[in-house]
Amino acid sequence: MVSNSSVPVLAAAVTETWWKEEFAEAQVEIPGFSVVRSDRKSRKGGGCALYLNQRVTPTDEYIWSDSWSNIAAAYVAESHMVLASVYRAPGSQMSSILHRLQNFIEKHSSDQVFPDVYILGDFNCPGINWSTHFSLDPKESELLEFGDKYFLSQVVHEPTRGENTLDIILTNREEYCASVGVEDLNISDHSVVQCVLGFGLEPVRGRPARNMQGFAGLDIHSADFEAVNAELQGVDWDGVLDGYCRDGDGSDIVQRISDVVLKILSRYAKAKRRGIARKDPMLKRLKKKQKKLNRKISKAKNANSYAGHIAKLERRVARVALEIRYYLNRRMDQEEQRAVEIIRSNPKFFWTYTNDRRKTKSRIPPLKRADGTLSFSDALTFADDTKIIKVIRGILDHANLQEDLCNVVDWSVLNNMTLHDDKFELVRYSPRSNNLMRELPFTAGYLSYETPSGVCLTSSPVVKDLGVLLSEDGSWKPQIEKVSASASRVANWILGAFKCRSVKVMMTLYKTLVRPILEYCSAVWNLSSVGEIAQLEQVQRNFTRRIQGCQNLDYWERLAFLDLQSLQRRRERYVLIHMFKICKGLAPNGPGFDFKDTPRYGARAVIPKFNHGAQRSASTMFENSFSVLGAKLWNTLPKCVKDAGNIDELKVVLGGYLRGIADRPPTRGYSCVHGNSLLDYALRRGTDF
Repeated sequence: MVSNSSVPVLAAAVTETWWKEEFAEAQVEIPGFSVVRSDRKSRKGGGCALYLNQRVTPTDEYIWSDSWSNIAAAYVAESHMVLASVYRAPGSQMSSILHRLQNFIEKHSSDQVFPDVYILGDFNCPGINWSTHFSLDPKESELLEFGDKYFLSQVVHEPTRGENTLDIILTNREEYCASVGVEDLNISDHSVVQCVLGFGLEPVRGRPARNMQGFAGLDIHSADFEAVNAELQGVDWDGVLDGYCRDGDGSDIVQRISDVVLKILSRYAKAKRRGIARKDPMLKRLKKKQKKLNRKISKAKNANSYAGHIAKLERRVARVALEIRYYLNRRMDQEEQRAVEIIRSNPKFFWTYTNDRRKTKSRIPPLKRADGTLSFSDALTFADDTKIIKVIRGILDHANLQEDLCNVVDWSVLNNMTLHDDKFELVRYSPRSNNLMRELPFTAGYLSYETPSGVCLTSSPVVKDLGVLLSEDGSWKPQIEKVSASASRVANWILGAFKCRSVKVMMTLYKTLVRPILEYCSAVWNLSSVGEIAQLEQVQRNFTRRIQGCQNLDYWERLAFLDLQSLQRRRERYVLIHMFKICKGLAPNGPGFDFKDTPRYGARAVIPKFNHGAQRSASTMFENSFSVLGAKLWNTLPKCVKDAGNIDELKVVLGGYLRGIADRPPTRGYSCVHGNSLLDYALRRGTDF
């Protein structure tokens, strides 16, 4: 069920209707709604229906069914919206449903403006973990890939049948979903899902008129304040306020004072010029011509004129309507080009541009010593974030960390600052994820900490540090899920806000708004898993597919056509740039790299050695850390790149070096003979790193 502020219920999707063809429309009618129904013909059960409020006029409907599954869909041109109700029987094919949904969506994307999509129904996919976006079932994985392709988000986060989320809502407009609720029914083992949309159906026809009364109608900056102050000093306030009630909240006195000040100010300040909405003369002429022809057609029909004459007038009206459409498209292209040029120098303008077109118009003395430590622990600070880090090998280490925690809080109180200890977070990194010692009662007290105010800090599985999600198991999966979802939302926002699909426009918007999300702090969480690399590449892959001239190219060909590096290659490039800064003393050497100069290879980083007595899981984390990966990647570079004089020169030389290396990242559905990392290419060349 989908509703919004202007229509109590916009649409309702019903699955497993069990209706037959002999059921008349009157039997399934709901007053105030029209229905699009898809009945299962050859077998018992199944079926689905889509009820639409009568204020919603569908311009296209689509009905499909086989022996297992059903689709009932509608397109609303006024809101440029696709609504679909879907039922898929357990174990049945997923591809047939997705193929037909894809065709219906693409059909109404022909003008390059992507519609708002809301797919509601029961896909019977209990194996999908929507929080991690993963499923072991190949059929369920097809649904996930379909969602990635069209930037669809699943907004139902509660179980709808037992412990499974079977009834879902897929949409590319997650920002419009104000709230989603699940309510149990006594007549069904499925729950009702209700989604409230935060917009009205009526298209926005300009901003509301500004209030030009009172102080709002005066240009305060033009006022002669010396004259205003002189006149205010001469006001007999006792006489002004004589007779006004001094009891109550005093609102009458405030209003009287405001009236006097406004009267004086209006004599010394100019009135604001009321903005006049100027109509486009070309558009006005075309619409006037269209109305004139429509009047002629009406008169001709009333006078029973010759049919050929009426048909000629109708063809002229159609040509004028086509001229209006072409003119509006040209004007929109010009506006988008101007917006792109502004966004290039001021990326924040993107939010101003899109918000105007949205349906919704709707944060002392030093704490640590010079060596960066407290009494017993290491301390890191950035802006208003402070971290205390310590290796815990026993009870004494736990007590020392607890003392440092209390010292930090005491320091803040001494300097008249308040630390919100309810916002403190604790994360523990342990090589043994299933350590049985955690379950013993006498060890529980040594796994938590307490602030002076009595707030108990227990370990969290995931914490955010400067925008990066850190997991207690050392994996970057939560961070990958977050950036992938965020980048997909912005990419989808761009595709919905801009009609133009030219290379220049799309690449400018992508590089300015989407790619920075995918690359933020990527030198820290650079990936090694093929699946995780492919997951991030999927965002770039889906976006580039929409660019003009790229529809028939595969992802690797699109990278070459657009002169675009894969995200994997760019992450390694960032690592190399930061290694250059550390080597040249332009950035702090936090990992403690040692560099040795060699006549043949230039400066080479010493790779840290791993304690081979540690666990294999710790070995994987060690090999993928910046300390090891950064040193290895740096050592693969030729001497001419390392000898660059500054950052700008390095980027030019490094860019030329990377262009000479094939860039074919791991991609879903593509077979790659070897890895795409610079380390893989170095191994094939026999380079020692």
